[in-house]
Amino acid sequence: MIRIQVIPLKKIIERTELLLVQIIFILIVVLMVLFVVDKRETFIEKMVSFMEYGNEEMNLPLPLVIVQNRLPVRFESQEIPHEMISNDTMQPMKEDLLQTIPLKENSESEVDFGLVEWEKPMIYDTCYLENGNLQVGRAIIKNSSSIRLDPALFQKPSDAIFTSHSKFLLFHTHTSETYEIPENIYTDHFRTQNPEYNMIAVGEALKEELSKNQFIAMHDCTIHDYPSYNGSYKASYHTVEQILQKESFDFVFDLHRDAISSNPHYRLSTTINGEEVAKLMFVVGSNGSGLTHERWLDNLKLAIMIQNKAEEMYPGFFREITLSNSRYNQQLSSGALIIEVGGTGNTLEEAKNAMKYLAEVFASMKAK
Repeated sequence: MIRIQVIPLKKIIERTELLLVQIIFILIVVLMVLFVVDKRETFIEKMVSFMEYGNEEMNLPLPLVIVQNRLPVRFESQEIPHEMISNDTMQPMKEDLLQTIPLKENSESEVDFGLVEWEKPMIYDTCYLENGNLQVGRAIIKNSSSIRLDPALFQKPSDAIFTSHSKFLLFHTHTSETYEIPENIYTDHFRTQNPEYNMIAVGEALKEELSKNQFIAMHDCTIHDYPSYNGSYKASYHTVEQILQKESFDFVFDLHRDAISSNPHYRLSTTINGEEVAKLMFVVGSNGSGLTHERWLDNLKLAIMIQNKAEEMYPGFFREITLSNSRYNQQLSSGALIIEVGGTGNTLEEAKNAMKYLAEVFASMKAK
């Protein structure tokens, strides 16, 4: 006689629910593990970048503090192991590290580099550091793009030349960014429409310093991030495109303040000739996103050459160069760069002071 066990419907439902709960729990654990492992680009970074820049501008790096071991790691062949150029070693900024970052100070008696004719280096030494960053001469590239960088491409300096006829175009995609200023001046969180306190004031300071050093400079003061912050890069693209259709420029610089930080006192400064100045950082776009950008290597080599000279004159003035997948409108010119001037914790005076020394770096590179 065959006995058939009849399981009540209620028990079947209970067992099914228990099984579903177990499956969901396992899926959650797997997703959490994948989320932690994926250090290259967190979900928060993607969302912030997408909201700000749209599909194209997905890779603006968050502020990072990197403790570097600068022991060079050289390779005999030009084929670089993929793991050595990844950004997996990058760790997000921690507030407890901010106060411990050593800032290099310069001697009170600086050499007057403007009196000595600058000789462009014939070749730069290049090597990968243990953390995967590429060092070219004194400059360091933090590669946040998907592009593999061949050190041999950077041994020869940029072909760019600085002369008294060099023309600079200065503008601001995020015009309203500002610094530590009186509370009643803020329009929004570290933003203001007042041109005396936002990036327009910094651009004006650089324009004046460039003029003092016998350069030609045009400063466009169009506000691109108000009333809508989203679409700022599209707005600035149209502005710069129209200007370049009417007039040519050797260098096109988009001046920003380091925009994304969880710490409102994120201060990036050093001392030059006894003055507190905001640290600078070049952000260079590329074709890593798959969009056409034939000039990215020229732009990157220009940043490398400028930063090498700056490190010679004022060590610690610049942070590492950041190479991104996104273009940031730099496809418009072979001399286009983003210059990040300090952070939210810097003062406007420190940002303006930095423009004086940046102009001196350019002046010291003039071809005689």
